[in-house]
Amino acid sequence: MNSLAQTGMKMIEKKLYNLIFPAGLLGYRAYSLFDEKARLAFNLRTNLFSSLEKGLRNLGEGARILVHISSVGEYLQARPIVRLIRRKFPTIKICLSFFSPSADRLLNKGVEADIATYLPFDKKKDMSRFLDIVAPELVIFSCYDLWPNLIWLCKERGIKLALINASLADNSGKLRKGVRWWFRRLYQELDLILSATEQDRQALISLGIAQDKIITTGNARFDETVARIKAIPEDDPDLKLIQSYLNDHCVVFGSTWQEDDDVIIPALDRLWQEGRNLKVIIAPHEVGARKIEHLREKFLRIGIKPVLLWEIESRRQGIPADSKVIIISTVGKLYKLYRLALIAFVGGSFRKEVHNVMEPAGFGIPVLFGPMIRNSIEAQEMVRRNAGFIVKNSEELYERLKLFLDDDAQRMEAGRRAYQLVLDNQGAGENTVEKLTKHFPEIFRVEVSGS
Repeated sequence: MNSLAQTGMKMIEKKLYNLIFPAGLLGYRAYSLFDEKARLAFNLRTNLFSSLEKGLRNLGEGARILVHISSVGEYLQARPIVRLIRRKFPTIKICLSFFSPSADRLLNKGVEADIATYLPFDKKKDMSRFLDIVAPELVIFSCYDLWPNLIWLCKERGIKLALINASLADNSGKLRKGVRWWFRRLYQELDLILSATEQDRQALISLGIAQDKIITTGNARFDETVARIKAIPEDDPDLKLIQSYLNDHCVVFGSTWQEDDDVIIPALDRLWQEGRNLKVIIAPHEVGARKIEHLREKFLRIGIKPVLLWEIESRRQGIPADSKVIIISTVGKLYKLYRLALIAFVGGSFRKEVHNVMEPAGFGIPVLFGPMIRNSIEAQEMVRRNAGFIVKNSEELYERLKLFLDDDAQRMEAGRRAYQLVLDNQGAGENTVEKLTKHFPEIFRVEVSGS
């Protein structure tokens, strides 16, 4: 296809997108009348532009970089990179944008940036105004959350585009025949792609992206895992509160969904019926009141009365000694609770895709998960190293828990291998910043010699 035909095709694609996306957004608006999370997505964007203008008013001089992140998990992956940029290039101003409403708690607590905001929905007019206000010289996407109008407008304005921690699973929907051409177009617009693994790089090449545009720099979430663990104080109040109730046998089930709970609870019931004095901490992925109550009722059906952490915190009372289960009903605590565990199970793996397996690995404990781990290179590598273990049903979960509870040597060796995996993958943040500065010296104001 000649360049004129390609230009014509791109114009048609843009027009179609800008007809379809607003219509889809109207449908999402209607859906928000019935869905709390969707409603929050709109509410959090109220007064977005005026708030952003006010926040940028006193930002000062210096090149501006927009770092766009979908949600909390992607922020944790990008944070070591943002932190390094701010430390090495203090005159650069970082604007952090989020898409998911789940990032709201991060924005309330404060993030590693000069200013943080929600990204507007990807309507051309709104995105154009957003770029007018932020005025970045470079836009960095983290992981996968690419928005067409944002990308196209940046290209029109000469704003450089990079993707860090790039991830593309070999079973990704982006590789399917009917849509791969669309995603190929988007990725081709990027000036630089820094992939989390060599496997991700090969997947991007198979999508049709030029090899010389993609460099493997590693997964910066390993860096963040170690940094977060080191930052936990010895006298952390959350840990002290729960530790007083534990015995030597504690299992933490993190980021679980209903599909995970349906496997977990029968396995635990068998262990308790054997007379084991096993303590359980379970942190559901969603902590809405209805979700928590539904989980609580499941335990009550097997004769176990769980304790909700927020109840203990609000009453400032100790946890009853005979309690077998603590439900973590607040967000932001899970990662440090793995310190209290002998074994961890990471949820999402019986639903659609496994959540963060690196956090428990960073504490040197074996990690269990269900069969749905194709989204996680880290989980796959844990399985390869006998540091992480797939359980396909309640029976297998029961057997694996029983093995590790009874065999200290096997459990400790699996935990050692998990921790070694984290150590072996340090340094992605430094690698990423080095490649960014080398590729965009005019933005980072550095002189680059050699390759």
